[in-house]
Amino acid sequence: VSSAGYTVTSITSGGTAITTGLPSERNLGNNLNTTQAVVVPGDGLYYCQSRYYDAVVGRWLNADGLVTTGQGVLSFNMYAYCNNNWVNLSDPKGTFAFLAILAVVAVVAVVASLSGCSSKPAPTSNVGAAKPYNDIKGGSNTPNCYAYAVEESKASNPGDKSNTTIKVNEAKSVAKGVTKDLKKSNRSVRTVSGPDALVFEDEYKIALRVGTKPFGMYADGSYAYDYHFMVQTNTGQWAEKHGTGGDSVLWDFGMTPDNIPWTLGGQKYYDSEIIYFGISH
Repeated sequence: VSSAGYTVTSITSGGTAITTGLPSERNLGNNLNTTQAVVVPGDGLYYCQSRYYDAVVGRWLNADGLVTTGQGVLSFNMYAYCNNNWVNLSDPKGTFAFLAILAVVAVVAVVASLSGCSSKPAPTSNVGAAKPYNDIKGGSNTPNCYAYAVEESKASNPGDKSNTTIKVNEAKSVAKGVTKDLKKSNRSVRTVSGPDALVFEDEYKIALRVGTKPFGMYADGSYAYDYHFMVQTNTGQWAEKHGTGGDSVLWDFGMTPDNIPWTLGGQKYYDSEIIYFGISH
């Protein structure tokens, strides 16, 4: 029996659960689990880890260790329970009042994260925001394969815009340059599983592959390597453009970077893994 004359439904070595009593007494019990509050034998007070609570008067018997909790004028009352708003607030340790519903929200959020729930819908589009095929004739002022894929008018190399150094014969290094370039331009970018991967409505797909073996040697004696890109169009077909001098090419339906020959100068050259991206305009 508590100090208010109401029967406590259960008492464990760790604490008590209240289902009857004064409103303030019920609130205390409902907001404390059995490891946080104990009934003091003989006087019915509740010991809540840091101080004692009297459910009859709805007050702590000990002053709060904090002069104020910064929760308004009532937070300066060092004896008030839950800022005198015990219906909506909880103070399980006698130190700080918070909305009881927040605990429920937190639990729901944790469960959602563990169960794989997500507030963002999964991608559902085959081509997303891909544009029609861009037919470009080769020339000195035309885009190269990278610029053609990321919709830039002038030739550039992965990493140029973001000042990222890349190793041309390593696909993941080139991919890093692509990612940093696009983020520098406030464009979204992510890797996707392949040519048939679904994308979001504001994305389209590009593909990257590099040559891991040199195709020649520069005048300074260093080995020459190359990278290449392809881009998907709004029809689902894939297109490419070789360097600034090459014309753009639109491949037939059913042809994807997985089976399109990756050639340099008409010869098969690019031999690394193929990295696919979903990027925004």
